[in-house]
Amino acid sequence: MVLPGSFPPLLAVPGWNAWNLMWWIPLAFGATWVLITLIPGTYALFEDDFGNSASVGIRAATTSVSAGLSAATFAWSVPVAGHSDSFIAELAVLLRWGATGAAVVAACAALLVLTGIHGARREIARILLLREDARRVAGEIVTVPDPKQWILERPQFRIGVRFYDGASPRTIDVWMSTSADRVPVRGSGVLVYLGGGTTHVEADPDSPMTFSSDVSRYTAPSGGGGN
Repeated sequence: MVLPGSFPPLLAVPGWNAWNLMWWIPLAFGATWVLITLIPGTYALFEDDFGNSASVGIRAATTSVSAGLSAATFAWSVPVAGHSDSFIAELAVLLRWGATGAAVVAACAALLVLTGIHGARREIARILLLREDARRVAGEIVTVPDPKQWILERPQFRIGVRFYDGASPRTIDVWMSTSADRVPVRGSGVLVYLGGGTTHVEADPDSPMTFSSDVSRYTAPSGGGGN
């Protein structure tokens, strides 16, 4: 709600003068800081809970930002609509359309959050079932490519995992999202669960994973890198 007050002609709505604006500037910077920290904060909270870096966290951040934008623009439309200047009063229509559009985005994103949570819980149930009933074999990481994409400075890549299914070696690709200081090196041991035509890969607690010491290789380029 603070941010619109930083832009003319909305300054004229409450009849502010230059001295009022001096007090408003630090509030605007504070609101901007809240907005900047809200997105990654909400993202990180949902990513920690559901582990789906490409969907649930982004949808949750979109929901919170869109809902806040909708409430803010609608609140500003009330004093704008009652202003004596016809040009300023006409801005209320645009603000309300903006509030409606942001509310629609927030509602859609919220539905996608619920869908993502349901999918994450279903995946958790599948993994727990595999842990109980599936065949478990030892494997190792054989390829760790250089990342070409980062999400919130976390490198994203597909690593190769090799294991023996009977007498035959098999290699599968596994999607990994991690931090730059926790990228495993080739040869690190993993557990592969096989059952029901599906596979699941986890770290092997009996074979502690070794992480690459070349952190700079996996650190996001300046500006965030990737997406």
